[in-house]
Amino acid sequence: RKHPWKRKIFVISVWGISIFVALLAYPAFKGRRVIPEIPSMKWFPVRNAQSIRFESFIVPFKEPGKFTYISLSISFKLPNKKIMDEMIEKNTRIRGIIYSILGNNINILKNVSSLKKLKELITNGVNGILKDGKVNEAIITDFSTV
Repeated sequence: RKHPWKRKIFVISVWGISIFVALLAYPAFKGRRVIPEIPSMKWFPVRNAQSIRFESFIVPFKEPGKFTYISLSISFKLPNKKIMDEMIEKNTRIRGIIYSILGNNINILKNVSSLKKLKELITNGVNGILKDGKVNEAIITDFSTV
């Protein structure tokens, strides 16, 4: 330990050079996203004035076959805001009902008419717990099988 000041000068100069380089590079990266935004899963409804949309339901097929699972989102046409508020309040219960209906009826999905039947089952299931009115229609969106 002859010259402890030399080590301090070295550490301070490395620190200073690092800050200087960062300040020089800042304008090049300003306004540019270094880390891409990762979409978050939304389990709560997305809504507008006339409808409410529940994000993806992923349901596995019970029997082995061509597909492993389906993924779909469901929207509902609503007649008024009262029903929307009630659906938001009962969000978890409605998701459970829909998931149960999808799980029990996943094997009927063979053609377009079976999708209509599935939409009717979902609409009836949701209407069964609503007190302020009834949803007009269930709309299946983002349907895919894997």
